[in-house]
Amino acid sequence: EIKDFVSDLQYVLDGSYDKTGESLPNMNYKFVSEVKSVQLNDYNASLIEVIDKQGYYQANHFVYDGGRLYWVTLSLKSEHYDSKDAKYQECISILNTFKLVD
Repeated sequence: EIKDFVSDLQYVLDGSYDKTGESLPNMNYKFVSEVKSVQLNDYNASLIEVIDKQGYYQANHFVYDGGRLYWVTLSLKSEHYDSKDAKYQECISILNTFKLVD
């Protein structure tokens, strides 16, 4: 099920899967959000937000439709991660053009 896949992915991204702690310092992300339910255009989506060690913010949207999983990612410098930032707003407007076509 999509919810299980997204939850498992969040678990892996935040390093929780690594019980030994051996590779945790090598994880690429310094922040991984909880899974959130959001709207991406007219679609229900699951969202996992991350900030990587290189300073990039990513909003990973997962849309499940017609038996298929779609993964759409917004990525920008974390300095622009502010809902009032012009670059952030521009990216959100592009994301909201997402449509599935047959």
